[in-house]
Amino acid sequence: MSSSLARQVRRVALTGSAVFLTAVSWAGPAAAAGSGGVSGVVNTGGGRINIRSGPSTSAEVVRTRPNSTRLVLLCQVKGEKIRGHRRTTAMWNKVKGGGYVSDAYVKRGKVPPPCKTKEYSTAGTAPSVKQMHPFGLPDAQKSFVPSAEQMDNAKIIMETGRKLGLPPRAWVIAIATSLQESTLHNHGHLGKRNDHDSLGLFQQRPSMGWGTVKQVTDPVYASTKFYGKLTRISNWEQLPLYKAAQRVQVSAFPKAYRKWEKQAGAIVQSLYGNGPYANIT
Repeated sequence: MSSSLARQVRRVALTGSAVFLTAVSWAGPAAAAGSGGVSGVVNTGGGRINIRSGPSTSAEVVRTRPNSTRLVLLCQVKGEKIRGHRRTTAMWNKVKGGGYVSDAYVKRGKVPPPCKTKEYSTAGTAPSVKQMHPFGLPDAQKSFVPSAEQMDNAKIIMETGRKLGLPPRAWVIAIATSLQESTLHNHGHLGKRNDHDSLGLFQQRPSMGWGTVKQVTDPVYASTKFYGKLTRISNWEQLPLYKAAQRVQVSAFPKAYRKWEKQAGAIVQSLYGNGPYANIT
């Protein structure tokens, strides 16, 4: 075989039909993708698949991939139940490079292991001060005694973050943000007192692409949307709380979030049965 013909054969092998490559790849069970996860192939029946910031169709789409794309599946979490081209399931795969895809649209021969989120469960040990406030607390902190309704909203924010597999620092940032934006009230439209079309726990604006009125006033959706934008920030865990919150919210008063960091941590502790608000029901 001539050298030019050999080069042509190699090009065909690398760039040929996706259907052919997929058929060869799936002649047997999928192999684990080394120690980094399990090999899977997008199987939507033709369309693109959404890779989302969390295991729910309300989570932000961080990118899309075409049908037959190979993915590395790191682990699985339980989320929104989806009826897809491959199966009907509530399991979502965390993929290499970030984000989640529903297992309903993934062809694979091996089930990925469960994602390790147990350390953030409220059934276990409360997070440490270092986990919640890695840079210490700013000066001039504010606090108030929250109502049962406010504590319930804070619990939804925290539980949403926990189910997404995010660490306690993310919960504190989210709760502090809601303390500033709405004092943990799930506001509907406030008439003349409303700031533009800002709504819900995070005062998200439908006109700015945050979602519909119904969506942004759903605490789970609103929290998921907040976390999705937070975790897309490069090195968000290394930022002071107010800077991380501001990158998500784009407020006219960016430093206002910092005064709620201590109370946000105290609320998280109380949801584990510790601290000053533990008996509020």
